Amino acid sequence: MRSSNAFAGLAPDALERVAGQLRWVALDAGDLLYAEGDAADGLAFLAAGRLRALRARGDTDDGDDAVTILGEIAMGEVVGEMALLSNAVRTATVIAVRDSVVAQLPSDAVTELLDETQHPAVALMRVAAVRLLDERSARLRPAARVVAVVAMPGDTADVLARDLGACFESGLPTVVHDPAHLEVAAMAAQVDAHERAGEVVVLAGANDDPAWIEAACRQADAVVILGSATTSSRDLDASIVARVLAGRTSRPRTFFVVRHDQAHPRLPVPPVIHHELVDEHLHLCPTGPASVRRLARRLRGRSVGLALAGGGARAFAHLGVYRALYEAGVAIDATAGSSVGAAMAVLVAQGEDPADVADRCVDAWRRAKIQLRVSLPTIALTSGPALRHLFEGLYGDLLLEELPIECLVTTVELSAGALVLHRRGAAARWVQASASPPGLSPPVVGDDGSLHIDGAVGDNLPVAGLVAWGADRVIAVNVSPTDADGAVGSALRSTPGPVRFLVDQIRGGASKGYPNVVSTLLRSTMAASRARLTSALDRADLVITPDVRGLPMSAYGRAADAIEPGYEAASAALASVDLDDWR
Repeated sequence: MRSSNAFAGLAPDALERVAGQLRWVALDAGDLLYAEGDAADGLAFLAAGRLRALRARGDTDDGDDAVTILGEIAMGEVVGEMALLSNAVRTATVIAVRDSVVAQLPSDAVTELLDETQHPAVALMRVAAVRLLDERSARLRPAARVVAVVAMPGDTADVLARDLGACFESGLPTVVHDPAHLEVAAMAAQVDAHERAGEVVVLAGANDDPAWIEAACRQADAVVILGSATTSSRDLDASIVARVLAGRTSRPRTFFVVRHDQAHPRLPVPPVIHHELVDEHLHLCPTGPASVRRLARRLRGRSVGLALAGGGARAFAHLGVYRALYEAGVAIDATAGSSVGAAMAVLVAQGEDPADVADRCVDAWRRAKIQLRVSLPTIALTSGPALRHLFEGLYGDLLLEELPIECLVTTVELSAGALVLHRRGAAARWVQASASPPGLSPPVVGDDGSLHIDGAVGDNLPVAGLVAWGADRVIAVNVSPTDADGAVGSALRSTPGPVRFLVDQIRGGASKGYPNVVSTLLRSTMAASRARLTSALDRADLVITPDVRGLPMSAYGRAADAIEPGYEAASAALASVDLDDWR
């Protein structure tokens, strides 16, 4: 209790008195500690294990009760302070994620303690405030302290477990256990001892030892399942892991790691990634430790996200930014993009050499000549097939889930006006939708008949999407229009007519800076999410702003001119940070 965030600093006699009033409770994984709406009957102190706080969101359209994960409570923290401070009912349901031990302090004992000293009250208010801020920021997932690594039949977990341990060890002490060195009966006590010593624990097992795997999964904050591109949902259903985790009200986050024999910008995924027990999937490639490090950062809550804004031709600056990040060895665990920024996010997520990516992208856009593909304006000014052919040429039939790096593509679904973050499905389709400004390009139809338009309408710089995914640190690259982009100077007093506009474009008259219809539609698209842009820039940990003001957003014929300013801006930004924190 001395290390608790609420009781640290209490005088020894007060601490001893509190300890004498505690009621110790053992919770199995999935057991309920508090139910939302219950009367507050005291505080609980987590002595071992992990708890999760949930809040009901009412009934969903399909009749299932939906819940929001508010956060997790780690060893040494208190829970129940919200209801106690407000003298109200429990505001959340709290469930054991793994086998846990809590010490409960009754309300009257807490009241007596608060009457004697202000320290616990101040500490509890600080705990409550931090949790409210964490809930609002959506950075809710604490680092996993105990990780179970389980191999599907035909695979072995020991190599991945050792590699993970080595990645963790670079930041903090790590212990790797397997059935040969740790008996089931001693596992709980050993895990508890390692946690108290500040060590990360990796438990590695195989399907031929059911009792050990079951015990490891019950102790784990996160479960990593190692399989291949042929692993089926039926294979997982038949595994010990499924038997342990299925049906639990609350369970550890489960990652399915797909082992590949060779690296490739497109990696096949097994059907099992759609299984209800799989929260996320990652790819494990044999070329170097990059993919294991990515998994380690994900488990430890240290993932790095790269958010790429839309900006028409200006978004080609992202290719220069990517080159600078690549050369500096900056880790990229997930990308997210809107509009043309989404096209670049997919290219970056393929993990290929930046020079090759830039050449391929510039060549594809030059050959597509998007700005010349004018259509009869019944649906939009330009032709949908032209965009589709462009992105199918860049990505083929690539699926987002086949990318080596996680990628989020934004669109806005027209009927609900809702922002959608696509993590799965055809890359070409969703990038086309994300890069389809309303009025300029026709909406893209989803499999369910829904219509999707440019993601920049909802969020032109999707930092929030990366944070919700779980990125701990976000690099934001902003090529959005600035205030100056909307000005034409004092020489122009009225809207020019079509003849004057065309003459001034040739001769350099007063209306030369007046935007054409394409530029106006592009700017209007991004103006809709201007407020979100300000919030995104505030939430990002590192902001890169290439100087591309001289490049019109519709000038795709000159898009390559944006690459070098992107490289220069990123290099300058990286010079101001400690690169070791980003690798």
